[in-house]
Amino acid sequence: MLVILHTSPTPSGTCQVAEIIRQSLLLLKGELSKNDIEVEVDVPADLPAIHCSADSLQQILVNLIINARDALADNPQPRIKIIVRHIEGVLELNVTDKGPGIQQDVQTKIFDPFFTTKPPGKGTGLGLSVTRRLVQDVGGAIQVESLHGHGCCMRLRFPHV
Repeated sequence: MLVILHTSPTPSGTCQVAEIIRQSLLLLKGELSKNDIEVEVDVPADLPAIHCSADSLQQILVNLIINARDALADNPQPRIKIIVRHIEGVLELNVTDKGPGIQQDVQTKIFDPFFTTKPPGKGTGLGLSVTRRLVQDVGGAIQVESLHGHGCCMRLRFPHV
């Protein structure tokens, strides 16, 4: 389990989402290929920059991609989709997997610090808590969309420049 802790009190700056997705996937290339995970990226070329530091967005993406990787452990065709769209004045970034999904009663707890659905020793329960804080610190929002048994989509919305 890889969790990068963010130490700066207020992430600032702007970044280009497509570039940070590329860098994050390069960083995780070994982990993803070791697990035979295919990643599909659908990002338009003409997206505006977002109000988020590159380091913060990379930490967010790494946490979400690692969680998706873990969810796909028993999937015979592991695949993660990363889709970005410019919708109603915000950039929407979705990280989706076709893993087992998240049970409804657990969905309200997944952003709580130290809550984990992983077996002991496999997760700290900090990844999604840190991710939510980083997204909210820049005026964004994160939500989970999951139907148990049918995968999970982490939907993020960021203000753009």
